Amino acid sequence: MSLSYAGLHEVRGQDYLHCSNPIELADGRHVCATTPDVHSAAGMACIDCHLHTEIMGDGTSYAHEEQQTEVRCESCHGPADGLESRWQQIQDGTSRRLLVRNKLEPGPSERVRTGVRGTPLFNLQDKNGVWTLISKLGAGRWTVPQTPADAPHRLEGHERLQCATCHAAWTPTCPTCHTVYEPSGAQWDFGAKGVAKGAWKETAERFLRAPPVLAERGDRVVTAAPGMILDLEVDGTARHGRWFAAFDPHTTGKQARTCTSCHGPSQPLGLGTGTLTLEPRPRFQPEGPGPKNGPAQDGWQSLFGPPGRGTRPDTRGLGADAQRRVLRVAPCLECHPSAEDQIYRHFEANLERLFEGKASACKGRARPWMRLVTLR
Repeated sequence: MSLSYAGLHEVRGQDYLHCSNPIELADGRHVCATTPDVHSAAGMACIDCHLHTEIMGDGTSYAHEEQQTEVRCESCHGPADGLESRWQQIQDGTSRRLLVRNKLEPGPSERVRTGVRGTPLFNLQDKNGVWTLISKLGAGRWTVPQTPADAPHRLEGHERLQCATCHAAWTPTCPTCHTVYEPSGAQWDFGAKGVAKGAWKETAERFLRAPPVLAERGDRVVTAAPGMILDLEVDGTARHGRWFAAFDPHTTGKQARTCTSCHGPSQPLGLGTGTLTLEPRPRFQPEGPGPKNGPAQDGWQSLFGPPGRGTRPDTRGLGADAQRRVLRVAPCLECHPSAEDQIYRHFEANLERLFEGKASACKGRARPWMRLVTLR
């Protein structure tokens, strides 16, 4: 994540020779330089966004690291529903001490933005309606733009999207990463505080990068990346699995993904690299060996199949209906490429009019596969 934030993509073997701006790190690894996260490019350090409760802990033992994070894009950029308070309501003693240490003196009635558990972003201040972020390392101040209430950000059907689903430019992937357990080996065991029998060996042919995959986590649509392509034979019985992980790659860009980059290609749906055609009905042919409509080597799930499994119980791939919701927009984009087009203001109703033959001005056709199997 730290490499991605800085705009560095790790590569292996001959891929290093094809970098337009290759760099060798101090530990000998090779990376290609690409566009950094917009916050990194502005000179922001990790602690400028992340709170003390995330970095140093809040006294609670969490099962997973990501559960400890509480700052959200909306904490700074809005809309701040449930993430805004007044300083007179803040009871966190550590935040109060940080204000004194940094010589910041907001008035009791001044607005303050918070994380999801109410911890204030003490270095984010509101002055006459303009939010300014103050560097914790003395690197400067940044005016924080607020999310506009325009069509792309208020689009019907996008209510559940996390900001990164559109604004994360890329994520590192490793479909060839492989971990093997060697019983005859030996390796340091931190639990036993000594060398223990058995060793884990990790290998990889190539490190790649790609646009993030779309996934569902709880009731939100989030970004995901390959977490594990699994083949286990511990007891002599083969077990196969493809698990993806919900993941914010920290490659945020000002320019969002285009409509056509999600509504049409196979990769955002978790199918992997290949050819996805929609006429006369959707078909997917994986690149390289693989069954028709099945996942590619770097894929997660099949076309219109059950949702792929995540590395967390609340994470899953887009199921058949969710895939249909994404793909049935694709035919419309040829004539209606802008999110501001009126048909997207009430897309479900307009699509139903097309099914009923009442959209006489439309040149497109409603296909049977566009029908949802399970209506929300």
